[in-house]
Amino acid sequence: MARKKVYKVKHFRSPYHRKNNKKLIKIALIVLGCVVVFAISFAVLGPLTDMLYNKVTTPDAPSLPAVDNSSAAPSDEVVPPVTPVETISYNIRYITEEEILAIDSYDALVEKIKTDGFSAAAVPLKTAEGIYFSTENELAIRTKAVSQSADVLISKLKAAEIKTIGTFETFKDDKLPRLVYGTENISMAVRFKNDTSYLMLDGTDRITWLSPASDKTKDYLSSLAADAAKTGVDEIIFKSFWFVDNSNAAFSDDDTAIDKSALLTSFSAALKEAVPAEISVSVSFEVSAEDYIVLDENKYGTSLFEGEINIKAASLSEELKSAIAQKGEREIIVCAPSFSEEDIAFLKEKGVFKLLIG
Repeated sequence: MARKKVYKVKHFRSPYHRKNNKKLIKIALIVLGCVVVFAISFAVLGPLTDMLYNKVTTPDAPSLPAVDNSSAAPSDEVVPPVTPVETISYNIRYITEEEILAIDSYDALVEKIKTDGFSAAAVPLKTAEGIYFSTENELAIRTKAVSQSADVLISKLKAAEIKTIGTFETFKDDKLPRLVYGTENISMAVRFKNDTSYLMLDGTDRITWLSPASDKTKDYLSSLAADAAKTGVDEIIFKSFWFVDNSNAAFSDDDTAIDKSALLTSFSAALKEAVPAEISVSVSFEVSAEDYIVLDENKYGTSLFEGEINIKAASLSEELKSAIAQKGEREIIVCAPSFSEEDIAFLKEKGVFKLLIG
């Protein structure tokens, strides 16, 4: 019987096991990689995602593209001043024209002003009827309406440490127009529209006015302003600084060529420049509360003139508050009989730098 052939078997490691082990290792590495990537993404992208989300969802900080505002039109929004404005208040005593003419009563008047607790006095420098300070202006002297009353009274008030504020009627003038009537200087006066050889008489008092359209008027009033500043007054308020609102008024031979805003702006600059530089005098221009709230183009043209505005008000109405809030970027003075604590707080917030109470 033939012997059965014996075969040697060579044993190999199963390929199934080898492949399975490699797959497990790859899976483990992939999982580990995912964990690392997720951790990094959470750490870096999480805050960025929150930031982007907040930009989209927060109404106070809208996500907008950057805009170059260098050539953009200015915004109408009133921006409050960065630094608060120091508001000064004065209790003011207004001196009448009759009182300034009673020169023998000055000592008693000053004593009463001080006793009554007033910190300032408003002294008439120029009214429609007279000029109450020294001047060498030839036209003024020829009106025969010049006296030195204000010089004397202001010196006494300053000696008593009372602040002096001079009031100056600008274009309302019942002396000079009558003087220049029928002369080559009649262009200085407001004339009758239907016949410019006649003066325009305003109101029931039939007052005459100077014309803001005349260069001679500008020279005349600038000369007086310079002399008024020499009285030693602390401030000057120019009153009646507008074109008289009268349908019969002619301000020049050709009123169609008049730009009221430009003329008043130029005139206000001339009056301020007339005050000698070495004399420290504050200059402002009075407007009524009504004119400040609703600009009267018959008086001022299309805009108020340059310079500090002195608003004369019977009270601080809601309409006036609204106007001040809109135009508060200007330095303004508010004058009223009284102010409540709420009024004062509001005006300080809006940058009003001076209150005249009285």
